[in-house]
Amino acid sequence: MYSFAFSIAYLKYARELRKRGTVTVISRNYFRKFDYYEKNLFVFKIAGSFLFFRILQYVVRWYLFGKCSFRAFSYFGISGRNQNSDSSRDLTVVPPNKKWRISNEAVSLIHSVASGLWAAYVLLFYKRLFEDLINERTQVALELVYVSFGYLLHDFFDLVLNEQSARIIELLFHHIVVITGFIVTLTSFSSSFTLFISTIHIYAKVFLVTRKYLGVVMFGLLMEINSVFLHTRSLMNLYGVKRKSTSFRLVALLNIITLAVFRLSVSFYLVYWAVGYISSFFFRF
Repeated sequence: MYSFAFSIAYLKYARELRKRGTVTVISRNYFRKFDYYEKNLFVFKIAGSFLFFRILQYVVRWYLFGKCSFRAFSYFGISGRNQNSDSSRDLTVVPPNKKWRISNEAVSLIHSVASGLWAAYVLLFYKRLFEDLINERTQVALELVYVSFGYLLHDFFDLVLNEQSARIIELLFHHIVVITGFIVTLTSFSSSFTLFISTIHIYAKVFLVTRKYLGVVMFGLLMEINSVFLHTRSLMNLYGVKRKSTSFRLVALLNIITLAVFRLSVSFYLVYWAVGYISSFFFRF
């Protein structure tokens, strides 16, 4: 805490010196280093989110089933290390790799609750973001994008390793589209960033991105409120809850209501907004 406060004080002092033209070589190097890490901090936040959800996946597995790894049933033929384990033979029941799917749905449910409520909070209390879906930016919304970006990377990785059914194609396509949207809103045009993996520096150039449309992304994440009940219903199916039971019917009803309010209505609004924006853009000429 003290070192952080000292760094802030030093930055203010060094900036004042820079205005006077008396900045030393050390100060310049310090600024370059500080600006570099500040510019690329979002990469580390995304990586931290990815690691958090990977660890959470294993915690959920251990909590529910007393083990952290299961036999893999990858659609792409990727096998797990427990192929010959007797304890994993019962996992061949329908749906495939049932224990893995339960843990995957549980983590997805946790993300849906957090991101859906987070997006609702942003849109309710940050009116300027709601009013300007293109240019307005706020840090609390960006932090949500970092968290969801890391989750999608985790889920993409988890699906490739474990999902058996053909639905993986649809899910991976969905993840790629959403990740592309995140990249568009997070990175400036033709900006470069460096990823640190151990001691290897990987330099990547990002083109056709804008650092805009954060409000659109928030509306997209608002749809996760519907995903809360979607994942809950999936978990109830996996646990064999009777469909005629009161709890299942209540969840199914809430799933339909939130589908209409937070997914279909939001989609219609975004289409309406996009048509209006595109029309106004062309009418300028």
